[in-house]
Amino acid sequence: MDFGLRCDAAIDAGDAASIEALCDELRSRDAAAAAEEIRSFLNYCLGNLYSAWSRIEGETADGWRSDQFPVKRSTATDHFRKALKMDVNASFAWHDQARTNLGNELAHQGRGIEALAYWKPRLTRKSDAGFVSALSRARELVWTSRWLNDSSHSHLFQYEACLQARELDARKEETDHPFVLAALGPSGELRELIGYGDAHLDSLLDWQNSSAQSGTEDDIAYREWCLKRRLFANPVNRKRLTQPLYPSAVGLR
Repeated sequence: MDFGLRCDAAIDAGDAASIEALCDELRSRDAAAAAEEIRSFLNYCLGNLYSAWSRIEGETADGWRSDQFPVKRSTATDHFRKALKMDVNASFAWHDQARTNLGNELAHQGRGIEALAYWKPRLTRKSDAGFVSALSRARELVWTSRWLNDSSHSHLFQYEACLQARELDARKEETDHPFVLAALGPSGELRELIGYGDAHLDSLLDWQNSSAQSGTEDDIAYREWCLKRRLFANPVNRKRLTQPLYPSAVGLR
């Protein structure tokens, strides 16, 4: 399919008018297409186009405060969801990239808890998307650990982030993505996280079984259930003082 190459060219050019025209064309093709694979790919391309269009226009998560709603970023989110919905067996070549970019879009809207559900990396030499997802997931877990309603669970989020960072470090030879390699460098943020984990977190049990082992069996079971579902996190739609960088998998098609 040449749609991917055309999308890459439009995104690299950074021209909103060209992106808009291509979006119109791909929406028409999507409406006329019958095959789920083609429709999934078209929606994946549309998601990337709207994401780039949003960046060009400078949309922000808190734009609603001045009646500047991030419409294009929300539209990108919808198209990535559609692309994944049509790929029921997770077998299409762009599946991991679509998941990564959907997570990125949600995170840029301040919906990091939702993003974690899509940053489920499958590390493979075939694509950098899994490595990008792993990096973003580790970052978001650390960020979330600082904003929990119950701070006694912060170390569990940090531990999960550390485990993700260690997995990335063990397989860093399989990627050349600059953001991932920089984060794992001698002074990189994930290198610091791994060091912190080595010093303070290794005494913890596995993330899904860790819990303060006090109270009745029902109390412990309830806490474990909540931890697995991250119910101790602050409300999803939060206002960040600084917006962390979520490396996009756009261009890895």
